[in-house]
Amino acid sequence: MGLAEQADKLIEWGNTATEGAFGLLKGHQEGKQAQQQQDHEMRMGSFNEFLRERQHSRTMELVRLASSKGVKTAAIRAGLDVVTTSVNALAADIVNQREYERNRKLISASQQAAEDLEWHRALVQVALHDALRTRELELANSPFSHTPEAVREHVVEATGDGRKPVLLIAPFYHEGAVTADNGPRFVVAVRQAWLTSHWHGDLEPMAGLIDRPLHRLDVDVRTVQQVLHDLPVVLVYGQAQEGGRIWPSLAAWNILPGTDCTSLHMNFPPMPLTAAGDPAEAQDIGDRLGRMFSLAAGNLGDWFHLLRHERAPRMHILLAAGEDSERALASTSAADSYDFLAATGRLDTHLAYAHQARILAEGGLTDLARRMARTALAELASLPLDDGTRHLAALRELLGVFGLLGDVQYTAEAEALREAAAQRRLDQLHGWEGRR
Repeated sequence: MGLAEQADKLIEWGNTATEGAFGLLKGHQEGKQAQQQQDHEMRMGSFNEFLRERQHSRTMELVRLASSKGVKTAAIRAGLDVVTTSVNALAADIVNQREYERNRKLISASQQAAEDLEWHRALVQVALHDALRTRELELANSPFSHTPEAVREHVVEATGDGRKPVLLIAPFYHEGAVTADNGPRFVVAVRQAWLTSHWHGDLEPMAGLIDRPLHRLDVDVRTVQQVLHDLPVVLVYGQAQEGGRIWPSLAAWNILPGTDCTSLHMNFPPMPLTAAGDPAEAQDIGDRLGRMFSLAAGNLGDWFHLLRHERAPRMHILLAAGEDSERALASTSAADSYDFLAATGRLDTHLAYAHQARILAEGGLTDLARRMARTALAELASLPLDDGTRHLAALRELLGVFGLLGDVQYTAEAEALREAAAQRRLDQLHGWEGRR
């Protein structure tokens, strides 16, 4: 056999042996394609080491075989070059195949991510459209002139975060009107009546926050209450019934802090409206509505400031001369507020009686005030002196009430009881109780 033939045989044998070995290796590599890139790099390192070891082993075998067959070095080198080329080609093929698979998976993942992004973007657009549509409907149906958030911000700022109530004035709703502008709205009349009252500082008027009649009636009132649910609010509004009748109403909430009454609703007696188009009659009704709402809101303001800030009621003494019936009504309501303070333990009972007697006397209800003051003094006089010292404030208040009523006899009795209680208190403070 010639040298060329021997070299061909060696090459054929080397190729066969190498392909068999690398066939097993390739199968092993394909079974591990799902592992992470770091594992791939480690396997490729091991694979290269395996190639070097295998190449060295085959080289030694070829050398020994060539020596035994008398093959020259040139033929051996040629065979080894063929083997090396085959090994490198196979390794490159494995690497390229693995890189292709990895890139394919990355492209597939990118395409899926892009599809998911488009899907979520479409969902967001649909949700945004629905939210905007809902918002537009809410604003279109809202009784407010601003968004609910802006309305709340205005009220919080104007009232010092609820340190005093807000007075909201809604235009009156005229049943059967073609448009909301038909018929007198009475907003100006009510607002001016409040601003010209002597107690206008007790509530913060914000006419204009509600810029349309509450034609949805209870639903609209509920909407206003939901937006301002945790703030003290007095809302005045009304409806004009077909046939010529005005129904004034007032709703309030968070006006009586510390009580179980979280909200209240008052419907006032109706007023006749014989000619809706008569400016004189509309002006007269507006003045009467303004006066009525001003008194009602002022009375609620007295309650709020007494229960919240312990400020004595004052509307009954701020009324003008000649308004005796209004003064009597206001003083009676203000006196009732002290019953709550006494019942809840926030104020001594006898001191509450003394305050009530003073308010009734200031309101012109002298007989009722005198009876209440005398009853309170008799109860204080029946107490042991040690107990009486705890009621010096009530005795001092009763002295003022009897002086206001011009009751000389009970003024003297109250003064004597006050002096005895004060002396007893002084003895207790200085430890002189057993020396007198």
